[in-house]
Amino acid sequence: MIKKLLLPHQSYFIQAPFLFPDRRNFMLVAGYGAGKTSSNALLTNNFVKYLQGRRDREGHKPRVLLGGVTLAHLEKTTLSYIVQDLENSKTRYKHDTKNNVLHVGDVDVILTPLQNPEGIVGFDVWASVLDEVDDLGLSTAEDTTFEAIKSVNERTRQRLPGCRRPFIAMGSTSQGQKGLYRLYTQFRKTGTGYVLIRGRTK
Repeated sequence: MIKKLLLPHQSYFIQAPFLFPDRRNFMLVAGYGAGKTSSNALLTNNFVKYLQGRRDREGHKPRVLLGGVTLAHLEKTTLSYIVQDLENSKTRYKHDTKNNVLHVGDVDVILTPLQNPEGIVGFDVWASVLDEVDDLGLSTAEDTTFEAIKSVNERTRQRLPGCRRPFIAMGSTSQGQKGLYRLYTQFRKTGTGYVLIRGRTK
């Protein structure tokens, strides 16, 4: 067994979905080197362990969406941490590279690129974990980050008996007044509940 020492903001982020089951959106905003990607990986593995043996009302396995800027970036960052932890704990898994799914026991982790929001269709998930969403940048007509989160929000709807309601967790560096800021201001404007965790930037 390998013990891990978490920084306070990492610990808060991993616990938040279970401490605040009435909230749908969780944001970890921190600077470079603050451990956002490893937090997303730990959060995903925590969900994988928690969801073992569960099924939705139609008998389907639990699904978690793991989103990143591109699949290549996701595989080099968050997914590499997840796989390393699975191998260190001698947990069996199968990486279906054709369909971009990581099968771990009873749970399917669906690997999803966020750069093309219109392509995020066709599946329902219990939770979505998004890495570096504010790095998607601005397109000519619309904010790609905001549109990607909207698309993910529509897919995050798998209900699991005995579990909290579906939700989205995002770990990212804030790139100024881009997608995350737009999302934050919309939450404030509409009175939508959310959890925002700030990590130290040094």
